[in-house]
Amino acid sequence: MSRRERDEEDADRRMTLNLLTIIAVLLLLLAGFWLMRELDRSKKAQDCLSSGSLRCRRIQANDLNLPRPIAAGLSRAVQAARGSAVPA
Repeated sequence: MSRRERDEEDADRRMTLNLLTIIAVLLLLLAGFWLMRELDRSKKAQDCLSSGSLRCRRIQANDLNLPRPIAAGLSRAVQAARGSAVPA
């Protein structure tokens, strides 16, 4: 194996390691961003609850990732419990 071939292999290996490092850093940044958003949402919900409000955060049926027929039935049940008009 000549010196030139070894240099090319080293360059390829360094490039691969650099790309993997960039990908890892980007994934860590995305995870950090997501975590900060979730912590902020949690803090806002806690602040709202500690203020004594009863309507701090609405949970929509779509947020639960339920199949559409179940989500629609759940939405109608929530509306009926609130006393609002239930569409057919």
